[in-house]
Amino acid sequence: MAPHDCIKLPIPKNMYSRCPSTFKAPARGCRYECFSDGQCQPDHVCCVSGCYRKCVALTHCQKAKLEYSAIGDDEEGYVPNCSNDGTYSETQCARRRGVTKCWRVDKNTGKKVGGDVTVDFSRPSPSHNVFPPEEEEEEESDSG
Repeated sequence: MAPHDCIKLPIPKNMYSRCPSTFKAPARGCRYECFSDGQCQPDHVCCVSGCYRKCVALTHCQKAKLEYSAIGDDEEGYVPNCSNDGTYSETQCARRRGVTKCWRVDKNTGKKVGGDVTVDFSRPSPSHNVFPPEEEEEEESDSG
């Protein structure tokens, strides 16, 4: 087999979702630096692009998300939300006891910028009907 030929290898479940969308294989050649996350340094994951596998460092957001996922969300119901490129989604939200609280963050640091927006989903307004009102069926009378 030539060094540039690719070997079809199974891709572990969820491997793509943890790798930043910015991860791309070089134009030529295959490289198998890893086959699973366990072969990478701490805070790194095994990413795949074509026949190229490499250990890639988790972003700040991805590390924070893993930490929160390992312990469960915090007392405020918050787990970081990351964009495809691994940065923080600019709007972060937490839900606790029927109240969703959202705020804007710096996409690189995750630090809050601006004010909070709170939305309470536990009490929808009376004017907002999820289902249309039921219509009563008219009874047909037999006058025979």
